[in-house]
Amino acid sequence: MKNYRSVLAAMSLAAMTVQPAMAGAQTPRFNLPVSVGQSVKVRSADGRTVDGKVQSLTLMTMELEADGVRTAIAVDDVRRIRVHDSVGDGVAKGIALALPIALIRLLGDNQIKGFGGPYRANKSGSEAIVPMAAIVGAGGLIGGLIDSLRLTTIYQRESDGMAVSVRPLVSDAGKGLGIRLRW
Repeated sequence: MKNYRSVLAAMSLAAMTVQPAMAGAQTPRFNLPVSVGQSVKVRSADGRTVDGKVQSLTLMTMELEADGVRTAIAVDDVRRIRVHDSVGDGVAKGIALALPIALIRLLGDNQIKGFGGPYRANKSGSEAIVPMAAIVGAGGLIGGLIDSLRLTTIYQRESDGMAVSVRPLVSDAGKGLGIRLRW
């Protein structure tokens, strides 16, 4: 009877330690660092580039929607994923670059004749601050615009070596087969 209890206790302990590992193995794990709803630009193995919003993500496929058209790409065929860079750091960089220019302009207006305008030693506060704020604001706007145009690569698959891809071609001109060799 003593043996039976020790075997039962050992089996219970083993079941409790194995159960969390089994539960973790059942949850899907995606290799791609994207989430549903995220806007991405995906380049597939056959050279296509799809720019759209992630609609669904499974272990096998990634579905994007662009202009009302859904496109499914096999996860194994994804070669690169790029996203638009954050605008906030671009605005901060633009302001940081424009602030010294605005300060030079402010000091120059008050001390050097002809630098940025007529010499007036007694400028009012608003006359000095408004051009400075405009320069700093323009710097932030330009920095934000430049940064919004940049794409950041968040996933890049290493080359698999030689590959052959085949896909159907359907257009108004006719139908055919597209074959691509890569090495």
